This record gives sequence, structure tokens and C-alpha cells, in this order.
Amino acid sequence: ADRVLKPGGVVAILTSDNPDIKDVSGTVKKFINEKLGPFSDAYAQNDFTYVNRAYPGFEDITKEMSASSYTLSEKKKLDDVLGWVDTTSGSRIFQEQTRRKASEVLGDIVLEKGLKPEDTVTVDYPFEVKVFRKKANNGKQ
Repeated sequence: ADRVLKPGGVVAILTSDNPDIKDVSGTVKKFINEKLGPFSDAYAQNDFTYVNRAYPGFEDITKEMSASSYTLSEKKKLDDVLGWVDTTSGSRIFQEQTRRKASEVLGDIVLEKGLKPEDTVTVDYPFEVKVFRKKANNGKQ
């Protein structure tokens, strides 16, 4: 976008955040934030600042543009959700340091709560349209 837009030009970007897993969302979010978060800058944050940092020459004008947020919902087996945890950016370092996959550790926690891997849970995927305006070279619009 930086090479294409002139100062004052606008670009819209569809961003996503960590999924919200119903039935175990508190458990999964707590695990990601407390156990994987220290290994992953992106997952330690619960907002869209990751995208904002990727475009430092752009001003976030999302609120001015009345951009929308969306949520897609899907039913998934808990086992699939546990497998997703192993794809997060902090899970590789977590595994190297603990010698266990993140999904195994989280699976033990979920089992203690009475859920089984074959149980179906609802997963909500939050999306937000972010709108940026390219700043002028001198920092003005």
C-alpha cells in the first residue's frame, strides 16, 4: 500500500483476532494469554495493534469511516480447536521450552473441565475492517 497510495490515499484492510471458543473460551483465552502470550507478541495483545504497527506511515481512520466488525461462527470438534492452538505463533517456542505440545497441555486442562475431544463447540472468528490514510511525507495530511 505504501508504494501505491499517494499521501492522503485510503486503504481498507480486513483483520482478524483470536477466535472465541464458546464453552471453553475463558479456558482457551487464559491459556493463550498466560502460557503462549509470553512467546508471541501477536497473541499477547487482544486488539488489532499488530496491523497498526505494520503500517507506520498510515493514520488509522477507522472510526472516522464507520468501518464494520463481523463475526463468523462455526461448529467444530474440540479436538480440531486443540490442533489449532499448535499453529499459533507462540506454540513452537512453548513446545521447545516445555517439551510438550500446547494442545496436549490445553487438552489436559479442558478434560479437567469435563469436556471430551469429540465434543462440539462453537467458534466465533472476529473480523474488523480497518481503514488507513497514508500520511504526507512531512507527517501532515
